[in-house]
Amino acid sequence: MKKINLRLLQVIVILICSIQLYAQPTFNSGQDPKPSGKQWVKVSNLSDEFNNAFNTSKWQKEPLKNGWTWIGRAPGLFDASAVSVSGGNMRVTVSKLPQKKIINGKTFLYEGAIVRSISPGKNGMYYECRMKANATEMSSTFWLMSQNKNCNTKHELDIQECVGVTNSLTDSWAKNWDHVYHSNMIHRTTSCVPTPNQKQGSTSLKEKNHSRYFVYGCWFESANKAHFYLDGVYQYSITPSTPFNVNMWIQMAIETYDWNPVPSGGGKVASGTWTERTTFYDWVRVWKLEDASSGNLTSFQNQGSFKYMSSSNINKLACNKSIAGSTEKFEIIDIGSGLVALKGSNGKYVSSENGTKELTCTGTSIGAWEKFTMVDYGNNVYALKGNNNLYVRNNMLCTSNGVSNWQQFKVTSGLKNATSINTTNESGIKVYPNPANDILNIKLNNTEESALVSIIDINGKSINTSIFNGGQTSINTSDLSGIYIIKIETKSKTLVKRVIIQ
Repeated sequence: MKKINLRLLQVIVILICSIQLYAQPTFNSGQDPKPSGKQWVKVSNLSDEFNNAFNTSKWQKEPLKNGWTWIGRAPGLFDASAVSVSGGNMRVTVSKLPQKKIINGKTFLYEGAIVRSISPGKNGMYYECRMKANATEMSSTFWLMSQNKNCNTKHELDIQECVGVTNSLTDSWAKNWDHVYHSNMIHRTTSCVPTPNQKQGSTSLKEKNHSRYFVYGCWFESANKAHFYLDGVYQYSITPSTPFNVNMWIQMAIETYDWNPVPSGGGKVASGTWTERTTFYDWVRVWKLEDASSGNLTSFQNQGSFKYMSSSNINKLACNKSIAGSTEKFEIIDIGSGLVALKGSNGKYVSSENGTKELTCTGTSIGAWEKFTMVDYGNNVYALKGNNNLYVRNNMLCTSNGVSNWQQFKVTSGLKNATSINTTNESGIKVYPNPANDILNIKLNNTEESALVSIIDINGKSINTSIFNGGQTSINTSDLSGIYIIKIETKSKTLVKRVIIQ
């Protein structure tokens, strides 16, 4: 049986239930394309964590509004009632209409939806979303579209376009579209362009798109180039046939395709569970490049002792000041790939000393020991993780395996747009035992309700996603050990719970 340190149990008691997210785009190490001297800054009016109600200042779910005219591709009709926000997700749930509708001579049998941004984006920005596709014949998408209708500027940039399931009616070229990362840049048909110009990129996946959350990203570098990323890893680039040099609005459309038709009777659109029929958008984030800031000083107040980290002795940092003076302030320097360096008031860099002794502030350049990950716990509280994958404690030693208030620091400024996910009422959901060994049990009071269960590690990476249809389920955790987040999503509620697996 795996063993766990008793001190780790004490740490867990005081850990807050928040999933750790970085205040930077999702890039794996070495994947960030950010040019030297630049930093990513979040575009707030195009970004949403979907932690609260549907934000009408950022999004519209009515298909006929603000100049848009598309109601859906028959037989799939866009309907705002299919869209909801709950439990940290925007949800679009497809269904079979109670009775067919005939609109403008077209017959509609199924209900989907489209969500559009109120504000436009443009090239130069990085667009990303964390999405779990529905498990039906209908689509799950994340893309950009211009609204201009003149001859030269009707452009579409599809970042991700997939379907939940294919079937015997699916066109042969699209048989893998339920496990694909597929992108397009299209100059659509106008009065001056009778034939659309389309460039594509695609990666076939080993997993179904509805099996878990994926992070789909696009650095829309310029009017003439876009680069596409999957879970923070570069996949391909597309050079469009004409410059994409106009404003474009974010689109999230759940629709039907004639090349992947819904079978007679409704297929999974009609017979699937609520979870299977739902596309989950965990978040949408948009970033722009700005010149790297300088001179933006911050203080780090330990949340155990409430003393400030100080470089008054540059050879042996301490956390012993009640007031933040000049030697208690540091510049946070974004060095890419989710890493930062800290520069003291003496112009030198803070070093973790690889955990061999107290932090120093004597580095003349940024090496491995001068790189830190700032792990976000919400409300401007962070933990500092060194290159040895251990955390800095109030004694200024980078030697802690876990995080409690003694490893957490209140940052007064410096990192912008940090986010966290809150828990909701756990009534009706039970997760046990905690700590767990080889089996983790999950129970719903409503035996007819289906649930999406995600296991997320301490770095925010999804380890496993599964669906069960009410009652109780057991998850084999024999291959896991450590601290994990269990996120359980039903139609009516969401529970985010931290558990120990021994």
